[in-house]
Amino acid sequence: MASQPFTKIDLSQWETEKPYPVNIRIDNDSSSADLQLEGVLETNDSYLYSFILQPGLAYRFDMRTQFAEIHAFLTLSGTADVLWANATGLSAISPDRIQMVGVTVDVPTEVTLTIFNPTDQINADFKFAAFAKDNAGNEVVTPPPPPVPTDDNIVRFTQVSTGQYFYTASAAEQAVLLGSFPDFRLEGPVFSGEDQPREGYIPVYRFFNENTTGYFFTANEQERATIQASMPNFRFDGAMFFVPAQATDETIPVYRLQNLNTGGLLLTVNPVEKAYALLSGDWVDQDIAFQAFPVLDTPLTHAEQVEVQVAGLAVEHLG
Repeated sequence: MASQPFTKIDLSQWETEKPYPVNIRIDNDSSSADLQLEGVLETNDSYLYSFILQPGLAYRFDMRTQFAEIHAFLTLSGTADVLWANATGLSAISPDRIQMVGVTVDVPTEVTLTIFNPTDQINADFKFAAFAKDNAGNEVVTPPPPPVPTDDNIVRFTQVSTGQYFYTASAAEQAVLLGSFPDFRLEGPVFSGEDQPREGYIPVYRFFNENTTGYFFTANEQERATIQASMPNFRFDGAMFFVPAQATDETIPVYRLQNLNTGGLLLTVNPVEKAYALLSGDWVDQDIAFQAFPVLDTPLTHAEQVEVQVAGLAVEHLG
């Protein structure tokens, strides 16, 4: 069994939510986390993850956030038994409880991590980390699992009046654009990623340029920080989708090009579309922005996708 759970908590509001499975990748570097998750929570938003704890190891967990109100609970999956909680979560359970430092199990045990923002605060970022050592206090090594494809396609819209591109993995956001914003033309899926934080993935952030009404996308943390610190006309929209952190045999590069006239960005995995844009003379190549997976479950063939994407560029260029 696991280390004696120190209390129970009411998790009924998440009964219908399915946790995202992640893996603890144990290495021999005591300075690095064996599992690290990060994301941005909106108002009353939550993320659920599940992973397996192995016997013979002692686990330590760490939760970092700028917002003291964020709750984090680690429970035995399918139960209300809390094995670990951050300081805020612990206070919500009982102010007299003392946080467990090490968690151990006797058999492979699935646990669920719930991270919850119960406030009106938007864009509340967090970082969760797990560390594991064997019974002798040594780090142990397991091979890192590669990121696996998901069924979340990132779709592209073109704003007809400006020629600017807009990318989203959110079905709700797509529905709003299609139902209420006729100026945004749906071009279809362009690559596949994830709409929620996931181990082995990194966030792709979105900014809205209030001067040009265009959108800027980056997966580079330094670029994100620089824009937030020095460009007040760029409104930060947060992490819009998530993509593999590293290239694998299954991933494909996503190229970023910037329009010299509007400053807008084109994200594409299509070398034909990239070549067409550069030949037009209106775009500059900004190299590989991040890795992604090919489009999944699209009714269009690859040739039809190329035709739609190149046609969209032609409309923007001629307009």
